Amino acid sequence: MSSTQPSKNKESKEKREEKKEDKREEKRVEEKKEDKREEKRQKEEPTNSDAGSEYTTDSEYDELDLTDNPMYQVLSAFFEDEDGHNMCDHIKELTEAVRENTKMLSKYIKESESAKKRH
Repeated sequence: MSSTQPSKNKESKEKREEKKEDKREEKRVEEKKEDKREEKRQKEEPTNSDAGSEYTTDSEYDELDLTDNPMYQVLSAFFEDEDGHNMCDHIKELTEAVRENTKMLSKYIKESESAKKRH
């Protein structure tokens, strides 16, 4: 299509690699947090006098790791390719390609019309 395509692919590959590394780092951080939570839970295990009390967590929301969930694995395989692109990325690229093609076609039609007028 254009001469910027190889550099665009290189940039997108670099962005994908950065995203993958960010996800790995987030996972490592989350694992450390979970280890600390587990240590805290073990320290705060209720004694006989506390047996009736309800356990509360540090945060208002619990975070779930869905990467081991079978449904997530099926859906991510369907909605993401092997490079981590999701459907939105592909739709955006397709839209940009159609827009570029439309511009070239419009330019060609205008040039054809002006050439017909000259003859």
